[in-house]
Amino acid sequence: MSFFILSIIVFIITSSLHNSLYLLNKNKDNIEMLSIAKEFIEDERAKIKNDDIIQSYSNIEKINKYTIYTTVSNTNYYKCYSLNVKVVDKNNSMELNTYVTKK
Repeated sequence: MSFFILSIIVFIITSSLHNSLYLLNKNKDNIEMLSIAKEFIEDERAKIKNDDIIQSYSNIEKINKYTIYTTVSNTNYYKCYSLNVKVVDKNNSMELNTYVTKK
């Protein structure tokens, strides 16, 4: 009887540690994806603000295991552009959208 109780306790602890490790790795990937997306947004924002003429465009890049889709499009407002950055890996994706106005 005590062996049964001990094995249940060990199983609960082991499964709890496994779940914690899985969530930790998933959060690490999400933070890395967010960091990449923010970096691309800042780079594209600087390009848009400093260039004289900006047309709508799309771009695809690969960094390590991530594919980054960048889309810039004109809005209906004067000198305002929609900026969309999507970071994708084999299991999940993260997308950030913002607007940029020129000087």
